[in-house]
Amino acid sequence: MELKRLLHELYTIKINYVIYIIDDSNNIEYIKNNIISINKYSNATYLGARQYWDFYSMNGKSNHSQLLGDETWNLGIARNFALDHSTLLGYEKVLFVDDDISGIGEKVIEVGFESLIGNCFVSCSLKGVEDDSIVGHIAKQVGVIVEGPKMLSGGFLFLSPSSITHRFYNIYNEDWILQLLEKEMEQLIIPYTVFHSMNQEVEWTIDKAVFQELGELAINGLFENYQALSMDYSFWGNVLAKRIKFIEKINERSLDLRNHHGHRICIRLLEWLKQLDGHSLQKSLEQKNSHMYFSKSIEN
Repeated sequence: MELKRLLHELYTIKINYVIYIIDDSNNIEYIKNNIISINKYSNATYLGARQYWDFYSMNGKSNHSQLLGDETWNLGIARNFALDHSTLLGYEKVLFVDDDISGIGEKVIEVGFESLIGNCFVSCSLKGVEDDSIVGHIAKQVGVIVEGPKMLSGGFLFLSPSSITHRFYNIYNEDWILQLLEKEMEQLIIPYTVFHSMNQEVEWTIDKAVFQELGELAINGLFENYQALSMDYSFWGNVLAKRIKFIEKINERSLDLRNHHGHRICIRLLEWLKQLDGHSLQKSLEQKNSHMYFSKSIEN
């Protein structure tokens, strides 16, 4: 289990920080095993679906439509819970670590926290499976250059909860979206390395690629205009048209290079994208925004 490995790794380097494990599992056996693993460490605290419910209910924020640990993708929900929980407890600096991160040394944690001065995000180099979308992986395979700046990965990210003024969207690319919305905050990379998904392979599935597209479109819009998420349907229609053209280019290269999985995924994505228009895309993003129902101003 990745969580068991991560906890052992942190214990081995004798880390002297409080650890909170936010568990978004919905499988009862996984939850039981996670609790058993966490209870072995005196400085680790388990936060699962019940703790999530109790936390927001006690703070007058119980009117929500999605729970941590339900059967939907909820990484944005988990990250917002981490922000709110840290804020309530008064932590000035926190490190988000996903359970597929390994190779964490004492020095990278020490320097990461020391570098977190003022309004900024801090991370380091991630090696292993690149933290990218399926389309991004295919584009690299066929030699299509993906233009635009790179944000830091939310899988290993130092931040100051009190400096965050926006919420994580509960869609793919939630970490990049937040950083782009926090446009005044600098991204700092310290000269250390951790490893990402060393025991995993890229999942070349059409369903996953389609799932990621809304987050990809959101990022494309924010790269064009930091106020993109408040723009109208004509703006999003233009973003959609550019995305279709980009994937058509990847598909052409996939055909030329006989990259069969790339071609198959691109064809399905193009079918899905061409069912959308600026109105439907704008509405989908607005619906995701309306689900960020927990206020940043939870008081102690």
